[in-house]
Amino acid sequence: MIGPRRIPALAARRALAVPAVLVAFVAGTPARPIPPRPLDDLAGAVLERIDAARRHRGVEALRSDDTLRAAARERALELARLAHRERLRHPARPGRWLALAGLPRAGRDVEKVLLLRDVDDPVAESLRLLRALEDTWALALSPRTRAGAVGAARAPDGWIVVVVALAAAPADAFTPRAGGLFDDRELAALADGIAAAVDAARRQRGVPALQRDPRLDAVAGGHARDLARRGVLDHRGADGATLGDRLQRAGIGYRVASENLALIEGTLDPVEEAVSGWLASPGHRRNLLDETVERTGIGTAQDDEGRLYVVQVFVASPPGGAPRES
Repeated sequence: MIGPRRIPALAARRALAVPAVLVAFVAGTPARPIPPRPLDDLAGAVLERIDAARRHRGVEALRSDDTLRAAARERALELARLAHRERLRHPARPGRWLALAGLPRAGRDVEKVLLLRDVDDPVAESLRLLRALEDTWALALSPRTRAGAVGAARAPDGWIVVVVALAAAPADAFTPRAGGLFDDRELAALADGIAAAVDAARRQRGVPALQRDPRLDAVAGGHARDLARRGVLDHRGADGATLGDRLQRAGIGYRVASENLALIEGTLDPVEEAVSGWLASPGHRRNLLDETVERTGIGTAQDDEGRLYVVQVFVASPPGGAPRES
């Protein structure tokens, strides 16, 4: 951001030399406020770039109808009318974009406000800021995100306000049936979904995807079931065994071994809950994005109260190293 510029001394002296009658005339003329103006071309270009990134991943473009586009445009104009410091302090009403998109309230919607100033390419800068918001960018590329819109406006103070709105459908495939419990097929689907989401997070950051190892699935699954039986979240098993002990019993050697745990309840999207929670935690994030590991196993289990326990094990071979836990 470029700060306010000082008027050179020479320019200041010349300004003082203006005849007094002229100064009085200008000072007496009421200034008309300059209204913000929409930047529809910028908004459309940003949305096109998001859709291009989705198609590159094999995901269809966002549905963006006239209602959504008009709402995003008006939202950008609304924020552009505010003082600069107030623009990030006016969050959207929760569920607004879901309602406009005609999606169930059980889904998820996100509104992100990007503020640009003195940039040569506002489209590229908008995409750079979006990618820096890792959870938002992941949602923008998610197949569950069905609808979205972008609005943009130039404020009277020169700032450009870009509003990106996304609306995602609920994860119906992972919603428990009556009684709140998953069956074995659904628990396996959850593990597959978490593996895919972890690989997507790694690829997005330039880290290779992981190879799923059935032996590691068995290790992770056994520990997840042990945690569910005891109703605790602990890297040590009921018998005091560590991750290293469990790997040794399974005959799995390692150079690096690490483990992430998650306890999830009260959410319709346990995949997103687990992976976004790990990415937000420094220790779990380090394990998840570790470039030295190449194999993984995932286990899921549920206790009688419907709480979900997730265990993901990461391993690099050959043997020789102490396991790392988070």
